[in-house]
Amino acid sequence: MPARPNRTRRTILPEAFEQGETARRIGGLPTEPEAAVPIFRKLLKRYHAAILQADHEEAKRISEDADQLAVTLNGGDHGIKANEDSPCYLLERATQAKLGAIPMYGQTGEFTIKIDGIPVLIKADGIYGIGEHGFDANRVDETLVCRQNRVEL
Repeated sequence: MPARPNRTRRTILPEAFEQGETARRIGGLPTEPEAAVPIFRKLLKRYHAAILQADHEEAKRISEDADQLAVTLNGGDHGIKANEDSPCYLLERATQAKLGAIPMYGQTGEFTIKIDGIPVLIKADGIYGIGEHGFDANRVDETLVCRQNRVEL
């Protein structure tokens, strides 16, 4: 009787190869957030540069590396956005742009602009956002202080 193929090996090897390639490209896949944050910052800078250069293949590769970093931080589980303590949110909070500063592509942040004299709060999604380069834009009532965002108008 011929030997049955090992299905486990077939499914694990491509994932292990992908992890190895990611680790090689970004300088390791740490399992602790403290070690992952500096790597994630570098990924954001590279992603921003790739977008500015219209290098969409490189931007996609960096986005995939950021996903793999979050999966590794999550113990191999792909539920990287399950709750506020999940790896994606931990990394985004640790690297968000200063309040009022325009974030890099892939970086989360909040800032206001004026359009025809009307203040508008922009909330930029990060590299883990749904879709690419998403953002919310909402008119700001000048009579209110937005305590959550610490923006006084």
